[in-house]
Formats: sequence, structure tokens, C-alpha cells
Amino acid sequence: MSAATEKRRTGAGIVSSQDIWIQEPLIRDGQIAVPRLTWAKRNAEEPETPAHISVVFNAFESKVAAVSKEKLKKDCPLEIHGLSVSLERSFSPSPAPTWMTWIPFSTSGEKHPSARVLTDRIEKIHYAVMRSVTRSLGGSEDAWPVLITEISSSAPKDKDPSDSVKIILGKEEHREENIAWQVSIRSNPHLMIVGKSGMGKTTALINICRQLYAQSVNPIIFSYHEDIDAKLLSHFGELNRIDYDGLGFNPLKTVSDSPRAYIDNAGMIRDIFAAIFPDIGDIQMDKIRQAIKQSYEDLGWGESERKHKELKIPSFQAFYDILKSDPKSEEIIARLRELNDYDFFRQAEGDANPFSAEKPSIVRIHHTQNGLLQQAFANFVLYHLYQSMFVRGEQKRITHAIIFDEAHRAGRMKLLSTFVKECR
Repeated sequence: MSAATEKRRTGAGIVSSQDIWIQEPLIRDGQIAVPRLTWAKRNAEEPETPAHISVVFNAFESKVAAVSKEKLKKDCPLEIHGLSVSLERSFSPSPAPTWMTWIPFSTSGEKHPSARVLTDRIEKIHYAVMRSVTRSLGGSEDAWPVLITEISSSAPKDKDPSDSVKIILGKEEHREENIAWQVSIRSNPHLMIVGKSGMGKTTALINICRQLYAQSVNPIIFSYHEDIDAKLLSHFGELNRIDYDGLGFNPLKTVSDSPRAYIDNAGMIRDIFAAIFPDIGDIQMDKIRQAIKQSYEDLGWGESERKHKELKIPSFQAFYDILKSDPKSEEIIARLRELNDYDFFRQAEGDANPFSAEKPSIVRIHHTQNGLLQQAFANFVLYHLYQSMFVRGEQKRITHAIIFDEAHRAGRMKLLSTFVKECR
């Protein structure tokens, strides 16, 4: 086992099919990970040579918690002539195997023989940092931060095991076993497919969409190519199409109850424009933010005596008109005018929301050949999905999957990394 693992770690060779089990988890129903073991018969009835058994668990759960000092060891020894405080550890086998690791809150032993002040400073720094962590965790003065690691082979009690979705990606080369992707809100349900042209990436995406939809997970596909449209249409028969001809929603709609939610919106939309126009400086971007902010305030937003729920949402066109009326904003208007020529800032009637569609949704980025319009359209549709996610609230299972064909074109979306972290 050690030799096989070392090969994999150093890249010295490919692990043989007989040893590949060492690096694979065993997934039970409900995405429960348990150790996979193998057994070997003894050559003799009584062991004649030393033996070492290695059991690998991949179901670790770790967290930092504030623990009462009374439960921790006191007066731990100093090391290396008083220049080091060693980590302390404890283990408990029940009710579940649990390890605790912490930096001692009190020490004993000889300090540095020629510079005792060095030992004192190290102890003070450790104490100050650990107290800061304890306060951040909400612990009392009698608590201390501890890294707690547990092994759990059972599904969390507050989650329904049926919340996971199983997607078959292919077969394992050596054993002809299915390679399954377990998608669940209890993990980070993200997947990237990489390959050269013609290797089957689009075909794989369509296959994944088909399996997702069959398990009541509705795909929302950002399409940069007409090819995938026709293939999706042949599989699903009908699609919910989203095009650039008027966004069909108002990005200025707030999703928070905070009276300052409109200021958050202004900052988020400024960041989207910064991704669309990466060569525009901070001063010009601040003009966009101020114009968006003013479009709210012109309707009474920001006045302390007004309830924001009773206020109207400004039209998306309003901030452009504010900028246009300012002679000093001609430079930024010159960049936005091209989008305005396509009626991009005009809000269509209704409130188009892919989350409410019964059929798979396809965001047809390719419906225009204008590169600037493609970027703006993709960014604001993703922003609308991000807002709608918070409006609908937490779900008990995965209901939708956002898929990018030609995903490298979405690389400049600043919101994408935030969405990836928060969508589950």
C-alpha cells in the first residue's frame, strides 16, 4: 500500500489495476463515503514476520471550535531551548472517533538560556492570536480554540439521503465499472470537462443534461455555439429560450430587506461592467456606480423615513440617461452607447426567471455576433440567476444546474467564482 501510494504521490508510475482500490472511496447510497478495504490470507497459521495494517478513511469532518480550558491539558512543555511550543493532541474513540489538536494555553519548562525574553514573546504572541480566534468563534474567556476532527460514516441527520443525484460519466478503463458523479448539496457539486476539439465534450454535456433532467434537475445552459442548440432540441423537444433582445428582467431589482440594498446593487453592477470593460479605469467605473445610485435616490431611496418596500425600482435605462445628461461622462457613454443601440438597457415586460421554467433553459449568447453584447448579456443573465437564487431561498435538494458550453469564454465573469461558492 505504501509503495503504491508513493508512486502516485511522486508521479513515478501508474498504479496497477490490482492496487487502484487504494485510491478509491467506496460510495454508498446517499453519498456516504466509507473505507474500502482488502484482505489477504496468511501464509502460515502463526505470523513469522512483522506486519503493518493501514486503513484509510476519507470521511473526515474538521472544524475549529471554542472548547473549555478545563477539558485541555495544562502546563505543556517548552521545546528547542524555549523557542517552540509543541501542538498537543488527544483522541476519543466514542461516540465517534474524534481527534483534538491545539496550541497549549499554558507552558512549563526552561526558557531560552540567554534570552528569556524571546520565549516570553513567543508565548504572548500565541496567546494573543488564540484569544482572537476564540472571540471570533464567540467563545468565553475560559475557552480556547481547538481543531476537532471526526470520522463519520453516516449521513447527516438533518439532510435527506434522497437529495443526491447520480450521473454516469463513463466506464473505468480496466474494470468496466461505471464512473459515477454524485451531485449533492452536502458537497461542492461542480464539474469541469476539458479536452481538445472533437473529443466529445459537447456530447458529454448533453448526456449530463439528459440525466440531470431525468432526475428532476433542470439544466440552464449558456450556449456560445449553435451546434449544442440543435442537439439539445432533438433530445428535449422544447426549450426555454433566453435571448439578448431586451433582458426580460431588471438588474436593479433588490433582493435584500436592508435599506442599503440598493447601494449593494450599485457596487455589484459596477463590478459587472468592470468585467465587460476591463480597460476602463476606476474613476469612470465610479461614475457608473454613482449614476446607478442616483437612479434609486431620485425615486426616494436612501431617505430614512421612507420604507424601501414601498418604493419603485428604477428602470435599467435610467442610469444610462443620467450619464448621458452629464457632459463629463462622455467617455463612458461612448463605451455604453453600443449596448444602448441594441436596446440592451430596455427592460422587457414581465420578470423572466429560468428557475420557474419547466423545460431546460438555453441562454443563446451566440444569437448576436457582437462580442461586447455577448459579454454583457452573459454577465447580466448570470447576475439575475444569482439574485433569483436568494429570492427563492434555500432548497432541500439540487433543483437546477448551470452549464457553460465553451466555458473559457466565461472566464472573465467576476461573479462566477462567488456563485460557485454560494450556489449550494
